[in-house]
Amino acid sequence: MSGGKCVRRSTSFVLLSLMLGVAPGALRAQGAPQADPQMDDGEEIVVTGQPQRGAVPGKIEPEQQLSGADVRALGVTSISELLTELSPQTNGSPVILLNGKRISSFSEISDLPSEAVARVDILPEQVALSYGYAATQKVVNIVLRQRFRAETVDLRGGTTTDGGRDNGQAEGGFLRIRGDNRFTLNVKYRRAAQLLESERDILNTGASRLTAITRGAEIDPALSALAGAIVTQTGVPASAATDLPTLASFVPGATTSDAVDLTPYRTLSPATENFSANATLARAWAACRRRSTGGWNCSTAIRCKACRGPR
Repeated sequence: MSGGKCVRRSTSFVLLSLMLGVAPGALRAQGAPQADPQMDDGEEIVVTGQPQRGAVPGKIEPEQQLSGADVRALGVTSISELLTELSPQTNGSPVILLNGKRISSFSEISDLPSEAVARVDILPEQVALSYGYAATQKVVNIVLRQRFRAETVDLRGGTTTDGGRDNGQAEGGFLRIRGDNRFTLNVKYRRAAQLLESERDILNTGASRLTAITRGAEIDPALSALAGAIVTQTGVPASAATDLPTLASFVPGATTSDAVDLTPYRTLSPATENFSANATLARAWAACRRRSTGGWNCSTAIRCKACRGPR
C-alpha cells in the first residue's frame, strides 16, 4: 500500500507540473487580439472642432492673432490707437470687422477701450471679397469680451512757454457689453484760447511802416526829439519812392493814426471750442425659421411669440 501511495503522489506532482507549464501559454493564446480582415489601415479619421468665438467664417486662417494680453502690452488706450499701432502689419487702412461681422462705420467702435478686446485676428486680403470689399485691403477682426463694463474720465490741460494759447480737454465714456448686446456713450469737450500777435513779439511792419527792432523802444532819439515824443513806429513818407527821405520827413507819420499798434488785437490763431458726443446701441435680434418637420428654430435665447419657447 505504501508503494501505491507513492505512485499516486508522483502522478499528482506530474499533473500539477504540466498544468503550471501549459496554462500560461494557453491563456496568452486566448488573450491575443485577433486581426480583423475587414479593417482598412488607410481609413481616415476626421475630428470636427468648434471654431473660436467671433471667428471669421471660412477656411482661411489668420496671418497673425493677438490675445488680450498682447493688445494691452502695446500700451494703447482705444481701438483707434490700436489700429494705428498695427498699421505696419495691415498695410494702411484695413477692413474692420467686429466679432466676425460688418459694422456700420468705424466711429461705432473707435472709442472703445483696449481692455474690452479679447482677441484680434489679422487676415489676408482675399477675405475682404466675402464681405463685399475689394481684395486690396487686409481684414482686421476685433473680438470683444462677452461681459465688460467700464466708466472712463480723461482730463488734459496745456499751455505754451511763451504765453498765450492755453488749452484744455475733458472726455468721458461709458461702455457695457453683454454678449452680442453693446451700449457705448462718449462725450468730448475741447477749448483753446486765442493767440495774439503781441504774445509772439510780432512787429507791426508793413510796406509803409517803420518800427523799432525792440518792442516799445524808440526808433531814433533824434526822430523823437523832432516829434516831441518817443517814436516807436512811423509811416514811411511817400517821397521815399523818388528821393532819399530826411529824418524830418518821418515826423508826420509818427503822429497819424496809422502809427497805432494793432498787434494786441490781431490773432495768429483764433479761440476754438468743440463739443462732440457719440452714442451706440447694438442689440442682437432673433433670427427664426420654420422647420420642415414643424415648429420654429431660433438662433438666440430670447423668447418670442413665433418661437413659443426659448430660442
